[in-house]
Amino acid sequence: MPDEQELAIGGEAASLVAAGYPFVSLREASGREPASGRVVRLVSPAGKWLAHAVADPGAGILWTIAGREERSFEEALAARFAGALRAREALFAGGATDAFCLFHGEGDGASGLVLERFGKYGVLYVYSRALLDVSELLARLALEEAGLEGIVRKLRLKGKDREEEVHENWYGRKAPGRLEVREEGVPFEVHLPGALNVGLFTDMREIRRRFGALSRDRTVLNLFAYTGSFSVVAAKSGASTTNIDLSSGALGWAEDNFRLSGLDPKEHEFAVQDALHFLKGASRRGRTWETVLVDPPTFSESRRGGFVYKRDFPLLVRLSMEVLAPGGLLWLASNMRSLRPGSIDKWVGQAAAELKRRIDVLEVFGLPADRPTPLSYPEGRYLHVLALRAS
Repeated sequence: MPDEQELAIGGEAASLVAAGYPFVSLREASGREPASGRVVRLVSPAGKWLAHAVADPGAGILWTIAGREERSFEEALAARFAGALRAREALFAGGATDAFCLFHGEGDGASGLVLERFGKYGVLYVYSRALLDVSELLARLALEEAGLEGIVRKLRLKGKDREEEVHENWYGRKAPGRLEVREEGVPFEVHLPGALNVGLFTDMREIRRRFGALSRDRTVLNLFAYTGSFSVVAAKSGASTTNIDLSSGALGWAEDNFRLSGLDPKEHEFAVQDALHFLKGASRRGRTWETVLVDPPTFSESRRGGFVYKRDFPLLVRLSMEVLAPGGLLWLASNMRSLRPGSIDKWVGQAAAELKRRIDVLEVFGLPADRPTPLSYPEGRYLHVLALRAS
């Protein structure tokens, strides 16, 4: 990489960098504004080394990269990746799981980059165009050190920068269109080429395991079922599942996942329908389930007018309680970073009061151990899941 430009930062910005915060404002740095994607050295006003960073003038930030080791950028990135590999080897030593997060940028030392492993292949998500050059270094490093046969890099932009077209580049060998991976011994089909999402959200692994254990021999309603991973683990525990999703393709994929586990999808219900519409109809007909899972997308264009989380989630909670049997379990999941703490609790409390139902919290879940985040960056802990019991 070219010679690194030096930028000085002080005060709170320097403290944040020292605490592992994933980015700082360019306004906090003194010196000539670097070009997009340029690796810079962050130092204190007195010239003391702080960290590497990558300039992103379009977003007005510096992505902190590779921690505080005073060495070349390439050496620092390699050291961080080696540390991440050692941590994952300890977590997944048994080999029963080969789908997990191999490198979680914010906690592993390269902000804006997330590398997930799916068998012998990897998916590298890049959250800014400014990080494309650095992501290529990480991809080639992972091919050499992690035993991967191929890696696909996908640009995952947010907000106004989001694009419909998926931009992907392959390094090493390209994965087959359909790939079978395992999560705690349970097989799932993933599709690495093409779409942004591959069919299995690895950040929900620990929740899936617990969901399966608490769904034994119950009737389960899985709203926004996607490829049916939660329903599969429930069905393996003897549950009878009802799976609702607007995508017929996703539900067909879910049926394939059932078959991979030796389960007959004909013994379960699959319906291509809007979740809110389905719940209203089920409530009118007096249908109930012993377990209801609500895991909506943050935003979806699939519904007329779009599914808007903060607008529609409270109604989802209310309608889900209406079809929940006495003593039933209600699972609520959110991956919305901007959601205020306590919002879900508030919506649950309002619905419970209206329906005169008592709610007990059984368990609370967040991100698993393969997705570490700095203590200084609470907004990075985006996953919030509640397991509730209703009287």
